[in-house]
Amino acid sequence: MNKLVLPFHFLLRVKNFLFIFSILINHSFYLQATNYYINNSGNDSNNGDINNPWETLTNINSIQIIPGDSIFLAGGQTFSGNIYLDNLDAGGGSGSPVVFNTYGNGRASIYSDNSFGFYLYNTAGIEIRNINLSGSGYPQNNQSGILFYCDSNLSNLEYIRIDSCDVSGYGIHGICLLNYFTPYGYSNINFSYLNVFNNARSGVTISGYLDYYSHSNVLIEQVLSHDNFGDSTYTASHSGNGIVIGGTDTLLIQNCEAYHNGIYNRHAGGGPVGIWMWNTRNGIIQFCESHHNFAGLEADGGGFDIDGGSQNCILQYNYSHDNEGAGLAFFEYGSSNEFINNTIRYNISQNDARKNGIGGISLWGVDSLHRIKNSFIYNNTIFVDSSNLTDNNLPKGFSFYNDNFDQVLIANNIIYVDDNLSFTNTYGLNIDTSKVRLANNLYYSSGGQFQYSWDTLYTSINAFRGTGQETFQSSSYGIEADPFLTQPGIGGTIGIGNDLTTLIEYQILPNSPAINAGINLDSLFGIDPGFIDYYTNSLSSTADIGAHEFQIVTSIQSTEHSRAFSIYPNPAENSFRFVFDATSFQPEKLRIYSPDGKVIKTVLFDHEISQIDISDLNEGIYFIIIGNSEQEEILTLIKK
Repeated sequence: MNKLVLPFHFLLRVKNFLFIFSILINHSFYLQATNYYINNSGNDSNNGDINNPWETLTNINSIQIIPGDSIFLAGGQTFSGNIYLDNLDAGGGSGSPVVFNTYGNGRASIYSDNSFGFYLYNTAGIEIRNINLSGSGYPQNNQSGILFYCDSNLSNLEYIRIDSCDVSGYGIHGICLLNYFTPYGYSNINFSYLNVFNNARSGVTISGYLDYYSHSNVLIEQVLSHDNFGDSTYTASHSGNGIVIGGTDTLLIQNCEAYHNGIYNRHAGGGPVGIWMWNTRNGIIQFCESHHNFAGLEADGGGFDIDGGSQNCILQYNYSHDNEGAGLAFFEYGSSNEFINNTIRYNISQNDARKNGIGGISLWGVDSLHRIKNSFIYNNTIFVDSSNLTDNNLPKGFSFYNDNFDQVLIANNIIYVDDNLSFTNTYGLNIDTSKVRLANNLYYSSGGQFQYSWDTLYTSINAFRGTGQETFQSSSYGIEADPFLTQPGIGGTIGIGNDLTTLIEYQILPNSPAINAGINLDSLFGIDPGFIDYYTNSLSSTADIGAHEFQIVTSIQSTEHSRAFSIYPNPAENSFRFVFDATSFQPEKLRIYSPDGKVIKTVLFDHEISQIDISDLNEGIYFIIIGNSEQEEILTLIKK
């Protein structure tokens, strides 16, 4: 006779049936939302209100949690066990979420030993705030800290927020959201102010089923993901990623940091990356720092990456440094979705590519059917030298692993090499300009030897132009000159919560030949370069080369970090409201920009206005600039 094997969530419900029955009788089926309190000094036979709290997490797993319920754990206390909800629980969306939070002083902690911390199955409409979660650590623990898992064929599950939590000591992922056996996923997701560390396979992971863009409207900000070291026993795929997001439409990752991830990755086919996206449509990674990440066994270990199946995605205003892999990358692994219309712009890469002799910026398409198409790399600053390498392979400015590309433009970048390293490497291929076009980049070798490794080695830009590169419409482009950067090669770690624009080492000096030397990307190639540089300076009509747009006088302060102005809700559907400190900030005008820099809406400021209508905007990511003649604030909005 075959044994009937019941799923975990069914067994849990049966196990606690008698307790559920008694609770339902005593509490009138919980028709109204309820606040529950848990305190080490309580008793599980209590009713769970603030004056009669429960002692453990057990009762939460035994009752139906309805939309609007709140579960409060006593601050400064640790609770052993875990929390499981399924499709019978929550489900109220953003309008009536179930909230897990701390009350009293300090954060509450959940220690889940060898199991998960939260397992949320086929449900959403959930907030987890101000709670630290820890497992027993790899290899004893083989679960994820917070797992949202969906295999339902119902429409998308709406609203998840994880805010102000530490998640550590889990053998799979710190935080994981995925769907399987269904194209439907989750929408309206917000991960913010998190510290995710000492987990095995990743800090934060979102993954879709097959190549579907299953999830939508994802915001990840102020997340620190570090020392997620990889799983040395797991060889089926890469492990040890910092933040990795896939299967998503409309993604914004900003003001995050990833470091010391991936050292124990043992996948032979590739490795982890600090912060990256794959199979993502309309994604932006900006104002982030990724550094000192590892490849593990073989390849990758980079800073930032737009990977296979991604479309209309942007890496901008990021700082990558001291990674074993590429600082910035376009990689296509073989997704059934085209890799098309992606952009890397206004980033700084310092001393990446510490392993395998690759480039500070690297490109790879797996085969001729899966190419990097119609994508753009412009106004970045790349510095590489030969210090602190983990093998004997010398890094390059740019690396092209093969020629599986179509209409890729690389323009207006500064490539600064020390120790007579090569600016480029194609592994002997002569990649023609229909596949990759280099146009108007500035090249400088502090050692005096200028090397362009293409089909052969060229030692001057004039000779290199014989390949067709650095030429366009019968004109010659490209500059060999010292860009006069302030102090290249010594930029340190900025750290999460600090202003990346303080990286003055890569600002150009007043005598730089990069000033006003950039080609007009719009008139020549139909590319709108946006409206600010790495340092949040406004772009002029005559662009500079590199990530810094030189300004003699900077009269307008503009930063994501000062928070003199804030908006809510975010993501927003039909409108948003705003607040600001009237004692220090008197705005006069508000502008809404699309990601490519076009002004979508302008509002002249009336102090009676507190709400901005956006019902006419399409879903997606927008930039908001509000200010006056002396000060401007830049924020990012997700329209759902």
